[in-house]
Amino acid sequence: MGSGGEWHRRSGGGTPDKPLGTVWFAWQQRGAAAEVQRHCFAGDREAVRRQTVARALQGLLQRLAEDE
Repeated sequence: MGSGGEWHRRSGGGTPDKPLGTVWFAWQQRGAAAEVQRHCFAGDREAVRRQTVARALQGLLQRLAEDE
């Protein structure tokens, strides 16, 4: 099981297709296709970081539970 994420932050602000707080997540199990999701979190840098970590862990736990 693997997880990855990417967060785009721009000092000048976001764009309509990539607003500030946009985070991409990907989860993949060996031999399976990756599942990718985009989330837009609100708040300052620290709030977005905390929400990002929580969502990444939630996604991992959910997928591990599905394998049981």
